[in-house]
Amino acid sequence: MAVPHVNRIKWWQAKLIALAAWNIPAAILFVIGTRYSLAAAYYLLCAWYAIAFVWGFRIISPANWAGVNRMGRFYMIAQSGWHLFCFLGLIDKFTVRGDFKYVKRRLFLCDDKQPVAAGELLFEELDFEDDSAPVSATMWYRIGNVDQTPRELEEAVMKYLFVNDKADQAAVEIAEDDLRPRLQKHSIDKVNTELPVLTEKSIEPISEGIEEFGLYLRKVNPVVVDDVKLSEETKKLRREKLEGEKDASKLGEQIGSSIRVTANMLAGKNAAGEQNAPTDENIKEATRLWREERNRQTLEKTGANVTIFTDGMEGAVTKTLNVKP
Repeated sequence: MAVPHVNRIKWWQAKLIALAAWNIPAAILFVIGTRYSLAAAYYLLCAWYAIAFVWGFRIISPANWAGVNRMGRFYMIAQSGWHLFCFLGLIDKFTVRGDFKYVKRRLFLCDDKQPVAAGELLFEELDFEDDSAPVSATMWYRIGNVDQTPRELEEAVMKYLFVNDKADQAAVEIAEDDLRPRLQKHSIDKVNTELPVLTEKSIEPISEGIEEFGLYLRKVNPVVVDDVKLSEETKKLRREKLEGEKDASKLGEQIGSSIRVTANMLAGKNAAGEQNAPTDENIKEATRLWREERNRQTLEKTGANVTIFTDGMEGAVTKTLNVKP
């Protein structure tokens, strides 16, 4: 995007104002001094220019910048180094200051008006495929790029100042609008395990969006999703689900092991004493035997209605017995 149009004073007008501000008073003082002597006029001129120099001399610290108006109109972006301004505070005025350092912005922060405990931040809750949870994310950017020339840095500052008067807020919204749908397409577990991949895909579109305001992302880890925060209730449910899956997996392994042992026994060994591979019939018979043994154990332990599974209909209820102890 081109540098925005601003009501910038023309260079020759700025120079003319400075020359007039410095030299018209000097001419008056010279005339007054000559009424006494040329030496007096000389000392008055030296004193005047010394005052003008001290008044306008400023050093801008490294990695800093300042916006300067001259006679109420935008004049320049003063970058690091020494500058001689024209009667700073009267003719020239600093209107805004800033730097070229990276800044950290939190993403998905809730409305500032919401009550929060001391030192605690509230984050927006996103709806994922399987659940919803607050998400904490961060991005780092700066005005201008590290390898830009002073002229390009000035253009970046002007974009930052004049394209959008709330450039930082706009940059945060661009990042959130890109990250939100990327994260919500997946489950919480996938987001937590693939955070680096998901955030890497968002860097290019975010970078292109914020460059409109003269802002540039940091080279290393510019956007980081810190955490997908789960509520205590959700954590409890997920722990219970995980434990249930582990128990079911363990039980399945035990059943499978028992059936395999029985199937190997039914298959027997060959003349060389080596174990024969169980056939489908062996596995089917081993499964039937396991079911019968399971049903027998159930009959021994309960006096309530007992559901019996048989080979007549795989996995279906075929008969319910009212067993009495």
